Amino acid sequence: LSLISAEASKENRSTRLSVARMRFDLDAADPQNARNAALAQALKGDVRLAQALANRHDSGVVAEFDLSRSGVSSASHAGIEILGMQFFKTTVESEGSAVIQTPGGAIALLFESLHEAGGWFRSKHGFTRVGLAGLMFNAADGGAARGETNFFLQVQESDTQMERDKTSDQLDSIIVSLAGEQAFATLEASGNQLERMILTECPLPDPQNATSFREECNINLVTDSNQNSPYNQLKAKAKRDFSASIGHLEPEYRVFLEGLADLRLAGNSIEDPQGADGWQTKGSVVVDYRLDDGALKDIMTKRTGADLKEAVIKNLLATQIERTDSQSAIDSQRASLRNQLETDVNTMAKIFDERRVEYGKLLSYETARVATLGEMGPSAIEIRFNVDKNNRVDYASAASQSIAQARSQVVTSMFDALNEEADNVDLPGLFTNPLPEQMVAYGLLGISSPDRVDIRIDVDVDTSGCFLCGDLDRYDAAGFQSTDLRLKGLDVSEIGGGLFDINALINLD
Repeated sequence: LSLISAEASKENRSTRLSVARMRFDLDAADPQNARNAALAQALKGDVRLAQALANRHDSGVVAEFDLSRSGVSSASHAGIEILGMQFFKTTVESEGSAVIQTPGGAIALLFESLHEAGGWFRSKHGFTRVGLAGLMFNAADGGAARGETNFFLQVQESDTQMERDKTSDQLDSIIVSLAGEQAFATLEASGNQLERMILTECPLPDPQNATSFREECNINLVTDSNQNSPYNQLKAKAKRDFSASIGHLEPEYRVFLEGLADLRLAGNSIEDPQGADGWQTKGSVVVDYRLDDGALKDIMTKRTGADLKEAVIKNLLATQIERTDSQSAIDSQRASLRNQLETDVNTMAKIFDERRVEYGKLLSYETARVATLGEMGPSAIEIRFNVDKNNRVDYASAASQSIAQARSQVVTSMFDALNEEADNVDLPGLFTNPLPEQMVAYGLLGISSPDRVDIRIDVDVDTSGCFLCGDLDRYDAAGFQSTDLRLKGLDVSEIGGGLFDINALINLD
């Protein structure tokens, strides 16, 4: 049993993968008399002759698909563990490309990802963001390739004692982003009232006296079969009012949001004591979403830094309050918080405006027309090069890439800059500092059209407790349980991997 351990490491890797599937029709004509040799070579892993015959279309050899993927990644880790408590930071950067060719066409994917994670005592948090650019060519349609850009974002948070407020922060952020402030206010008012009722009916023991926490009152209250009990009536009203507030949405949206609301109300139905009795569940929350090409175009051309600023503020106003306080106290907290954030989030708005100008220029290049050549389209490329103080071009440093890839880099660099700036937002007093990646993730979600977002939330709850822990039966009784929900907007059009899973293609592990 090691009391203290420390580790620091750095690793760089490059990978290359080729997968081909060839079909040999041994009864077909073979004018070149080369099919048998191609098959023999293919059995030894060399498919070059088979590919050449497949391109001729006259020897009974068909290339059903041909995949090649290459990439480079670097990982660094530094941390120390003391008596089971971890203090660490991990960073993994990777970039690569994958090309898939089939008789129906070809897909070229270019991706760049960043994963950062950190731990403090027994809690962990982090994010993964991926910029994905794709060029798709459909053999049946002919014509120019189609270029698209997608952005993946995942935020994770876990703790061996996962405070319910941490879970509620992410639930509330998604609700206010997708359902709007009015729907969230409806749920919050009833949910917070529900928690105050639990505290009133089952008051927590004074930490200064010797009495221990007993959860029987909490369990009996939430499992009362009498539907006319004050608790059951208030909870039913909360669900009914929230459902009415989102009644104008499509059924898929309502199911997703009502699932979030159910878990939020279950959390409001539980109380945890402080001090030695304050054992809570082990848990984690993972939220990931993808913005498709249309979503990125809407965000980067129709939204402004002021819109992002307001979305960030709305999410912080929803989460950075004391939920068991009276509504008047919460209103006061929010007024104070908004006054501070009006200044603190200005730099984030400026960063967004700078990047959206870059993105708009790249979009205009794709639709630009050149004399005698016509519209440039996705086949256009961007060439970057350095210029010295005398305005002389350093051609040796020039690099080219597709416009779709350039757009992807604008979005990923924007997220990185916003995340770095969000880390500077400090909320003193009653407020705890929010995680920067969550500020940015939910800010961007708040300015996205729900119809163009593919989002999933996975809440993992472990109520098994331990030998020395207090009981956690109240969590099970209230229905605070593991939940996995997904919503795919009606207008989502994602870059796919054809025959292959896109997540596997961009994962270099």
